[in-house]
Amino acid sequence: MLKKSLSTKYTVRSSRNTVTLSWDLVMTSMECCGVNNYTDFSQARKFVAASREEGVGRKVPEACCILQGDHSLLQPADENCVVSPSTTNSYLFKGCYNKFLHLVSENLNLVFGCLVGVGAVQFVAIVFAFCVSVLGMHTQIYRN
Repeated sequence: MLKKSLSTKYTVRSSRNTVTLSWDLVMTSMECCGVNNYTDFSQARKFVAASREEGVGRKVPEACCILQGDHSLLQPADENCVVSPSTTNSYLFKGCYNKFLHLVSENLNLVFGCLVGVGAVQFVAIVFAFCVSVLGMHTQIYRN
């Protein structure tokens, strides 16, 4: 699903859509590039077509580059990064999927704690709804 969204919807910065904005946000905040790595963009149809139209020879989007200043501006520290990405100017070999898995595995206690917390809140809500229902039935019996 992740790879499909990237390969069918992702495009260049000048013609952004919601998928492009979302991926750019993920890649800049997690400091990663693509689902697996930078080669995912060679299969992104809209990205490849728009890159051809630009005529720059773009290989990766700005979000894959090491950025300077405000990350939302997508300003690469090395202006040649989109054309000639390397390990010194980009995150080309750091896939977002592996980075996400690593992040989750580092915070497994927090993930389980949140799941238990959500389950507890749902259980309390069910018990509360049951009590309100029983109270409503008893109220009807006493009225009759």
